Amino acid sequence: MKSITNRIVIVCALIAVPSAGIFSTSLQTQANSSQQLVQNRTTQQNQQKWNNNELTTITVKEAWQKSGKNYDSFVRMVQQLVALSVEKRGYQLRPSKEAGKEIGQMIRKQAENDPDQLLYAIVDSSVREYAKKYKL
Repeated sequence: MKSITNRIVIVCALIAVPSAGIFSTSLQTQANSSQQLVQNRTTQQNQQKWNNNELTTITVKEAWQKSGKNYDSFVRMVQQLVALSVEKRGYQLRPSKEAGKEIGQMIRKQAENDPDQLLYAIVDSSVREYAKKYKL
């Protein structure tokens, strides 16, 4: 579990997206060939969108299991929950690497402290803490 939460911080530090405020797809590429770009677009289109009702009721451990213990799948769950929290609370998070890193570290700390906690509770708490800190 520790390795997945450490990876969240790395991904959060590397990616941000204005539409969700934070957490874009982790499948960005710097590929030079058109074949790789086409494959990447296809992969992105085939990403599973999780049911929000289901995601809001599972623990960190359960989310990891539900992801098939697949890092990219787990990150997509977290991204979706961040977007949900931002939307429901009406926040506008700044789209920057620093914001992603900070929120990712908040999520990681809470997930490590209590992996039996609801994943959405952790994400929502981190989004609220970040928004309060920066008066969003």
